[in-house]
Amino acid sequence: AAPAAVAPAAAAPAPAEGPELSPAECAARLAALFPALFGPGPFKPIKLRIQADIQERAPGQFTKKSLSLFLHRHTTSTAYLKGLVANASRFDLDGQAAGEVAAEHKAAAETELARRREIVEAKKAAFREQHREQRRDQNREQQREQKREHFREQARQQRQQTREVQD
Repeated sequence: AAPAAVAPAAAAPAPAEGPELSPAECAARLAALFPALFGPGPFKPIKLRIQADIQERAPGQFTKKSLSLFLHRHTTSTAYLKGLVANASRFDLDGQAAGEVAAEHKAAAETELARRREIVEAKKAAFREQHREQRRDQNREQQREQKREHFREQARQQRQQTREVQD
């Protein structure tokens, strides 16, 4: 009998571009590598297609997925949108101006910030109304309790007077 043929080894998966990082880990690594753009301080509008620049300058440091996830979270954050509205320029990895912020991008950021402010104000108003309702309910309950106490006191006084008359 002929020996069983050995199956060819499955093709090894292509090596990952880098470790799969959480958005927080990705942010920390980007801040360490590119502090002028991702370091502490106000958020700056980033150059369009910055992902290619990051992969070129830090090969193997980030997977496309982890970098895309981080960039999506970063560029949709309120702090980033405020930076987009406040700056006329976009910035590269070295913190240098790299093009202007397009008027439509600035307008979209302003619209989104206004929408978020409306949501926050609506939540605050709902909280204030709920708090007012709770205070009204507490006041009503206190008034009811005061009335009950008043009637109990009147009844006690009437019983006392009745006893005195009977004695």
